[in-house]
Amino acid sequence: MELIEKQQAIDAVTDELDMIDHVPQWVFDRLEKRLKQLPPAQPEIIYCKDCIHYSKHNDDYMCGVNVLAYVRETDFCSRAERRTE
Repeated sequence: MELIEKQQAIDAVTDELDMIDHVPQWVFDRLEKRLKQLPPAQPEIIYCKDCIHYSKHNDDYMCGVNVLAYVRETDFCSRAERRTE
């Protein structure tokens, strides 16, 4: 999922509508209002079990970003990077 700022979407739509003749101002206003009312997007959560930093250490699993951190496969953090293999 690719996230964009609401204002970027408003600006893009406004730029496109500006190229069309005779678009009433209320159309711009209504689109801007609707876009601002949209809920924020949910970022993708990458769980430790799917992260490249997740590794086995003896009988436990550790996070390679923070070598002191023992983690479970259902843990997650903001520094996760999806494993591609």
